[in-house]
Amino acid sequence: MSQSTSVSASPSTSLLPSSTQAMSDISIRRRLTLMIIGLLVLTSLTSAIWGYQGASHEAEELFDAELAQLARFLQTQHLQAEDHPLLLVPGPHVIDEVFGHKYEKRIAFQIISKSGNILVSSAKSPVEPLQAEIGFSNFMLDDKNWRSFKIIAENGSQIITAQDEKIRQELASYIAQESLIPQLLMLPLAALFCWLAIGRGLAPLNALSQRVKSISSDSLQPIKDITVPQEARGLTDSLNDLLARLEITLQRERQFTADAAHELRTPLAALQLHTQLAQRQAVKSAANDQLNQSLDQVLQGTRRLTRLVEQLLMLSRLESQSSNAAGQSTLSLIPICQQQFSDLLPMADQKHLQLILNAPQTNAVPTYQINGHSEALAILIRNLLDNAIKYSPENGEVTLSLQQNDLTNQLQISVTDQGCGFSQQALTHATERFWRDIESSQSLTGSGLGLSLVKRIVELMDGSIQIENQQAGGAKVTVFLTGK
Repeated sequence: MSQSTSVSASPSTSLLPSSTQAMSDISIRRRLTLMIIGLLVLTSLTSAIWGYQGASHEAEELFDAELAQLARFLQTQHLQAEDHPLLLVPGPHVIDEVFGHKYEKRIAFQIISKSGNILVSSAKSPVEPLQAEIGFSNFMLDDKNWRSFKIIAENGSQIITAQDEKIRQELASYIAQESLIPQLLMLPLAALFCWLAIGRGLAPLNALSQRVKSISSDSLQPIKDITVPQEARGLTDSLNDLLARLEITLQRERQFTADAAHELRTPLAALQLHTQLAQRQAVKSAANDQLNQSLDQVLQGTRRLTRLVEQLLMLSRLESQSSNAAGQSTLSLIPICQQQFSDLLPMADQKHLQLILNAPQTNAVPTYQINGHSEALAILIRNLLDNAIKYSPENGEVTLSLQQNDLTNQLQISVTDQGCGFSQQALTHATERFWRDIESSQSLTGSGLGLSLVKRIVELMDGSIQIENQQAGGAKVTVFLTGK
């Protein structure tokens, strides 16, 4: 399987580094939603606990009042019927099923005579007298906790009313549940509402994020075309200040590169000229081989420096362009490729390389035509061929292939060689300025600007570049452009 990397060369490539994995996992929307839902759950539980405690207290007060009221009513009735004692033991089935209440069997009362005999009792009252203290008290009966109220009548009789504590707990639980359940049922709707509301609130931040992503070295305009919330104005102002300083820095860098390259051209040209004259004089005077070899190395170094200066000047001119609209014309790639083949043929002959142009022709429509700058396209093709020749072994082949899809109007320019290919690191960094693949090019010289120039030209033409290693060996660089 071949290794490859695709480098997008759109002019809108962001200057800002991509977020790390840890940063990308942070979501303000998700975090706020979870926090709000957690707060709602906590509020609901607190409300339920508070409601349960309040309901329990109110139930205690209400039922205590009922016990006291019932006891005093029984006292009044007992005193009125003192001369006619009555033992009331109603049938439980009649009371429970027809006239009674489900909690009635948990309510008991007794009227006990001064001698200790039960005069009147409820249906579920125990046979033995209830052992309760005067006033309100609690006692256990049949493994149940009962709440009682006891008074002593004027004739010495005891009136005792009692109630199962479970009734009070059930009532308090019912009130708490009735308060909590609707809140829990509303939680999904509240979560959805929070998610949508927070998303709407964060919409300006999303717009700001998209605007920041669109920033590139070609467009460092301040962020003024979107509505920014007050909380993000500080961030926006800082970004605008950063963009302004970055624009100044880039302008200074481009100006310095252009000035330095321009100033170096004249002394380099003079150095190359004097070296050539000295070399000719050495040949005429039959100087030794060591002197000729030294002069030849000086000449080669001067030519490399001259080439570097030319590339720096071209890179400076390309960096100053933000659009490819001006100066465009309809160009045919075949003549441009043929001219570059002719210019680089001496370099290829030194390594006995065969240069192959693979451009199938059809008569249906004009092929391999593109809108662009002839100088820029010539530099693009020259640098691709120059790299391929430089890294190819002797007696090898360098192939330049042109392909055009008439349906999508996409045009491909591919250059393949039979060299050592790119290392894994080079597949990622090959288009960066002044970056060279040291692992595979220790014996070669170069500035590391060739592919960065190609990338910049492709950016100006809204294309893309792909670098890959061939399965059979060697490298392949493909440029994708829009044909005419």
